[in-house]
Amino acid sequence: MAEYHKCTRCGNVYQAWPHVEDGPPYWDSSNTVSAYCQRCHQEVRYNFDSDTPVYCRHCDRFVMTYKGCPNCGCEDYENYYGSSCFIATACVISKGLPDNCEELMLLRHWRDRLIHERSGFKELVEDYYEHAPKIVTMINSLENSQDIYDELYQKLVIESIEHANKNQIDVAINNYLDIYYSLKERLSDYNQRNSKS
Repeated sequence: MAEYHKCTRCGNVYQAWPHVEDGPPYWDSSNTVSAYCQRCHQEVRYNFDSDTPVYCRHCDRFVMTYKGCPNCGCEDYENYYGSSCFIATACVISKGLPDNCEELMLLRHWRDRLIHERSGFKELVEDYYEHAPKIVTMINSLENSQDIYDELYQKLVIESIEHANKNQIDVAINNYLDIYYSLKERLSDYNQRNSKS
C-alpha cells in the first residue's frame, strides 16, 4: 500500500519512502539503506549521515531524501491517506497541489453550476460522493496508486477542464462519467475479491 506524508508547512503531499532493513550484499556500508524515488518508485540509495539529495538513475535527476518535503524541505509531516474525493486526491498526490488549487476550484464551479442547470446532475453528484471514498480506499491499497492518480489527473481533471473551457460541457460530462463508471466497476471487482479472501 502506498503511504504518503503531508507537509505541515506547505501542505505538499509526497510519497513516504520505506526503509529496507537488509540490503543487497553489494552495499559497501552498514549505514546505507534503500528508499524509493517519489517520482518513479525505483529504488535509490543514500547514507544516514548525508542530507544531500540522492540521484535517481531511472529518472535521471536528483531526488530529495525521505527526511524532508520535496517542495519546501520541512521535516514535519502528518500521515496522509487521501480525502473522500478521488478527484481532489489525484490533484494532491499527483501534483502536490493544495485543496484550493485552480483546477479543483474550476471543477467545483462547474459542479455547482451544472447542479442548477442540468436535470439529473445533482443525482450524479450524490452518487459520486457515495462511492468516491470507497474508490479512494481501493486506489490507496494498490501498489500502482501513484500511477492511477497521475492518470486521473491528466485524463479526468485536465481533459474535463479543457472541454469545459471550450464550452464542450457534454463532452466534459461524458469524459467524467466514462472514468467514474470504470472506477465503480473496478471497485465492484475489488470488493468481490476481498469478500472471498
